[in-house]
Amino acid sequence: MLSTNLFYEKECAIDGEINKNTFNEKLKNIPFIFDENEKLKSPNDIYFPAKEYAEEFVDKISVVHHLVMDEIKRRWGIESWLTHRINIKEPSSLVFIEKTIIQRGNEFVTVSNAIEIGRYIFKAHLNKILRDSHYSDLQNLPILTSSGKLLPASAAYLSNIYEPKLKIEHLFENDIYLSKDYIEKSIDKREWGSFFIKIGIKEDVGVIGEKINFSRKENWINRHDAVFLNKIQETAGNIYNNSYSGWTYGSGEYKFYPASTFIYSLTFLGLANSYSFSKLLFERVFSILTPLDLKPNYAMGVSGSFGFINKFIGQETLERYGCPANYSKWLIENLAIFPTVNNECKKAAEIILNTEDNISIGSGYLNVLDYRSVLSPEWKEFLNFKEILSIDDYLLVLSEIWKKYSSSGGELNKDDKGRIDLIYEKMSSELLHESDKDKISLWSKSNKLLAKNGIDFLYASELTIITVEGFSAANLVYSSSQKTSIVELMKIFGVNIIDIIRAEIPNYSTEILALKRKIKHISALVALVSIEKSKSHKDWELEYQRISNKLSQIRFFQTAEIYLSYGDDSDKQKRSSWAEGDDFYYVGDCFSPRVLDGLVGPLGRFLKVNYAERILNVLLLETFTNGLEYLEEKGYDISLIPSDLLNLEELEIGYVGNNNRLYNQSDEDLGKMGEIAVLKKLKNIYSNKYHQPLEETDFGFKIADSVEVYWRNINGVTYTNHDFKIIEEGKEIYVDSKATPYGKNIEKLALYISGNELSLMENAEKYLIARVYNVTADPIIEFVSLALYNDL
Repeated sequence: MLSTNLFYEKECAIDGEINKNTFNEKLKNIPFIFDENEKLKSPNDIYFPAKEYAEEFVDKISVVHHLVMDEIKRRWGIESWLTHRINIKEPSSLVFIEKTIIQRGNEFVTVSNAIEIGRYIFKAHLNKILRDSHYSDLQNLPILTSSGKLLPASAAYLSNIYEPKLKIEHLFENDIYLSKDYIEKSIDKREWGSFFIKIGIKEDVGVIGEKINFSRKENWINRHDAVFLNKIQETAGNIYNNSYSGWTYGSGEYKFYPASTFIYSLTFLGLANSYSFSKLLFERVFSILTPLDLKPNYAMGVSGSFGFINKFIGQETLERYGCPANYSKWLIENLAIFPTVNNECKKAAEIILNTEDNISIGSGYLNVLDYRSVLSPEWKEFLNFKEILSIDDYLLVLSEIWKKYSSSGGELNKDDKGRIDLIYEKMSSELLHESDKDKISLWSKSNKLLAKNGIDFLYASELTIITVEGFSAANLVYSSSQKTSIVELMKIFGVNIIDIIRAEIPNYSTEILALKRKIKHISALVALVSIEKSKSHKDWELEYQRISNKLSQIRFFQTAEIYLSYGDDSDKQKRSSWAEGDDFYYVGDCFSPRVLDGLVGPLGRFLKVNYAERILNVLLLETFTNGLEYLEEKGYDISLIPSDLLNLEELEIGYVGNNNRLYNQSDEDLGKMGEIAVLKKLKNIYSNKYHQPLEETDFGFKIADSVEVYWRNINGVTYTNHDFKIIEEGKEIYVDSKATPYGKNIEKLALYISGNELSLMENAEKYLIARVYNVTADPIIEFVSLALYNDL
């Protein structure tokens, strides 16, 4: 009893309420009172004796020794001091819950007694002796989990047996689920669930209000938001109240003692740094809650006191002294809790919104939000996730793809190829500033792009893109599109662009008038197509005049061969037609569908009717009358064409083509076509014979010193008595070309020989006729030796 008197007298001698409170708080943990077992106990560990005991735990509590108690009762002041300032109480059920279970739960509750204590509190719940404040204080009660671990009630979740609203036990493996052993068979498990929910155990995702008692630091120091709470406590604890100058920070007259704060947060947010739980949590949060449920504008503050005077320090004051006081904002800015498609959790500022394109591009590479639905406009505005990918994002993904496959090898999968295509599409569609272009160019110097084979990665300077159809090259860049914007992007990367093709056409090409005459013949129809569905005769007149003027510039040349190249001799493409400005070249029959297919595109562009290539093709193959009917069927107003142009005579028949159509083709044109075919044949014959390079000459061609071939009409009609002269090893051979559009098996086929040709036949050492059949289609050539023979 001596020590009790001593401490009481000392407390009475202390000046100032603040100093008294400090002294008393220290005494609560100092053993100075004897219990019935004559052991010294601290005020926190001892009770006054009473008739009503917490019977279940009578052997676990300490009671003040009866002799000490007699002395205390003799001095009312000491009893009052011990009761009201040191907090020693009689051990009723409620007092026991308050003083031992609530205040000392972390020490008192063990794995072995957790079920027993839980049932004890549950009985008090059924007897309706608990108040709301008790349920709130019990949120830190250690409870037993399914695996036998102790966990604060506020950190636990109802296991499925308690029938929570959201059953997650089978979805998320974690030691947070309440043990089923609390349930007593005689009591409905739903009643148990209701009780556990009241003390803070969760049954669903939602927003909870939490009171944080700063004096119980062990309950919050390891929380996910401990940095925030610690800053709140530290800032509030450095605020002073002054009699005449108000509040100051760091020093002053009356120090503020922070007791508690209150926050609104999401359930189990502390587990959201785990991807699997974060995914589960936010799937639910985004679907059933709104940002307003988080109370983002809640003005939080700190409750406490200046001595005996209770005070509340508000948000504005905390922020004035540099302390963050908006809890929701702090969570969003500082905690990596949002799930990404990379199975990671990131801060809000690092998250990219889960649009379809962002997922397609970023899956596996960028921090795209992993959420199955579309985020509501409210959540989008509140969280401010990044929605539009930047050039840096695109380049990062390209880098990561290159690094991944460079280390693993093998061909890219379909998803990554599609990802590259989509990145190129997005980048090419943006209005790139010079800084963006510089960034791309710099990136390409140390990073590689995918080649067309889908396996190799090369520097951009080693890759090529060819925009002309049909050509290839080594190390083509991978891209499924070659539209202009993509090509321009490749140029910025530094990829070699091949977009200029040159044609290799023999210099002995021959101008043919048939196709030009055909176009002039149908120009009235072409003018009607050009004005489309216009009903204006004036429009037709202007267009007809324009086309007529254009046709005065156009020329068509037949040649033996056409090869296209971009400079690589190993990659030459054979073509049946080609156009350069006003000049059009073709091989074979200009009216064959295959040749026309290559001519009609550039011809349509030349005539400015390229949108109607198919119609132009039909008009070229049909007679004027049939073409007129065709346009009328298509809805064109043929009445716009003057009557004098509607009754044109069909072009005169010149020869029959391979499809038995009649064309107006002069004998001179047929002769030129035949000579071109013969020249090509001679090249093949002598190239195969001598196996040496063939050299084009101004007069024809030659092969070393072995053979020279002179084409007499290479620069136009010369009217000589032969078409070709061959000098082979000093011997001269004369060849005359005789061409016909008919096949060899026609019953009657004329072959004309002039007097000059007959005279040459009499005198030449060797004279051959090159008979060319099907000259307008696929020529067949036979060399026939003719000589006079009068010695019968």
